[in-house]
Amino acid sequence: MASNVALPPNIWQNGTAESTALLLEKALKSELHRFKAGHDEFRGARPYPHHVLDNLFPDALLDLVDDEFPDPTQPLGNAAACKIAAKERGHHWHCTAHGTGNGGNLKIGTPEEVGMGASTRALMRFFKRPSFVRHLEMLTGIGPLVVDETNVGAGLHQILHNGSLQLHADFNRHPSLMLERRVNVFLYLNSRWDTSWGGDLELWDKTLSTCSQSIAPHRNRLVVFASTDFSYHGHPAPLACPPHRSRRSIAIYYYTAGVRPEEEVNATARKKFPRTTLYRKGSCDGRCASSKEAAGFPFCPSGRR
Repeated sequence: MASNVALPPNIWQNGTAESTALLLEKALKSELHRFKAGHDEFRGARPYPHHVLDNLFPDALLDLVDDEFPDPTQPLGNAAACKIAAKERGHHWHCTAHGTGNGGNLKIGTPEEVGMGASTRALMRFFKRPSFVRHLEMLTGIGPLVVDETNVGAGLHQILHNGSLQLHADFNRHPSLMLERRVNVFLYLNSRWDTSWGGDLELWDKTLSTCSQSIAPHRNRLVVFASTDFSYHGHPAPLACPPHRSRRSIAIYYYTAGVRPEEEVNATARKKFPRTTLYRKGSCDGRCASSKEAAGFPFCPSGRR
């Protein structure tokens, strides 16, 4: 679907990342009311606060991002190919290839804006502009939010054919700023995405017994959710897209100072893993309808843990 932002397509070309981010801010001024309007839905969403906004960004700008952050040019689907793909992108890119299904598998990415194209950097800058952060605070009711200029764990994420991302709750504190991670924002970039390929963002309840939401990673879809020790999410079934396609997204994380609310803390898990990501497996009977059939997949063991 097309964005509501109607501007000449060539207006997004040839600007610097900062000037394009400023232009984007002005272009979206009439759209950002959707954040305030979504506050009640965000707070009342299950299994935890989240909200989905479609078609926020200009298609012409996302076309340029596609050129800078493309699908693979060669068929990929194993660890060796993943490492080669990351190397070809440059030294700022890395490959994660945990074949056991523990963590991310066949995923490449970079947090480094210096290695991104101008249009992609413009989107990254826009997500950190004070006006966007204010609207994010209105949507979530969480704040004051602090941006991370170093993009720890964030940036460009690309999961390849056969890749997956185990269910998890994210790391809870920035390693150097010592701020609490409170809000996640994902922008999906996948045009003509066939839902039979999988790759839906699955949101699970705190007991990991039920997958409550399944959100397809369609192009120009922005997903915002509260990051706590119980906000379990991922796409644990291997991605069934063709080898020349991939699941691409931009991720930005936001932080707050001070102590987070007690109800957001898994005290038992944090005794063993004080700061790191909490990887889990969900119940076979509670998996999302978008997932593969249970038998034989690593996300669906005979029993859950």
